[in-house]
Amino acid sequence: MTAAAAGRGADAPGAARIAVRNRPLLDVFDLAVRFVAVHAAAYARIAAVVLLPGAAFTYLLGDGVSWWIGWPFAVLMAAVAHTPFTLYASRVVFEEGVTVKSVLAASLRSLPGLALARFMQFACIAIGLAFFVVPAAWIGATLLYLGEAFSLERGGAMHAFSRTQRLAGAAFGDAMLGAGLLVTLHAAATLLGDVAGRSALDGLFATTPPEPVWSRGGSLLATVGFWCFVPYAATVKFLLYLNVRTRSEGWDVQTRFAALARRADDDRGGRA
Repeated sequence: MTAAAAGRGADAPGAARIAVRNRPLLDVFDLAVRFVAVHAAAYARIAAVVLLPGAAFTYLLGDGVSWWIGWPFAVLMAAVAHTPFTLYASRVVFEEGVTVKSVLAASLRSLPGLALARFMQFACIAIGLAFFVVPAAWIGATLLYLGEAFSLERGGAMHAFSRTQRLAGAAFGDAMLGAGLLVTLHAAATLLGDVAGRSALDGLFATTPPEPVWSRGGSLLATVGFWCFVPYAATVKFLLYLNVRTRSEGWDVQTRFAALARRADDDRGGRA
């Protein structure tokens, strides 16, 4: 389905800026790159409020205390930091006039419940790790859409847990592969931030680079790489959520009929 150009609010699903249709997994990752590029200015404003404090606390905790504490803190906080990017992406797909301020306010209101849901999610994954990698990977894939179900469907933590299991079960292969790719790419972005940053400092600015990430377990440049990946990861997860709802619930058909119904209402109003 091709999205209509003129949205008129949250109840106008026909106003999507992207095509709401079933996509192959790799197409979702490619579409996320283009989506982030198109909305880079808004993402940068959200990042200035959300990601800079997260990166600063990660580095201070890792460098000042231990990176064994800093990185788990970063992973948990990054999962929470997905929310404003998820909300922005979901709103801009279906609405016009979306503001960063409104997205940040909505994210702040959802923070207590989301933090609880994320804590429960990581506790489940940690329990899975006690039984080695495969159970943890299965739990991680099953709970992949927890943040999207909580933030976008507004049903509370228990509803989100039930909902993400149903959504992941509808396309478990995509959920498992998507989760694996996101973890791999996030780790690669963290290492790339360190390697590319040290190369730039040494080659372009003739400055002595800091110690590499593998010498101390973390670095400022690796922290920057980790947090810079968060907006893309949030966008990929939202598009995967959109994809699985289209596949399992016919969301593309629902949005088409909603758009036709709105158009019919507008025509009747114009003739009245």
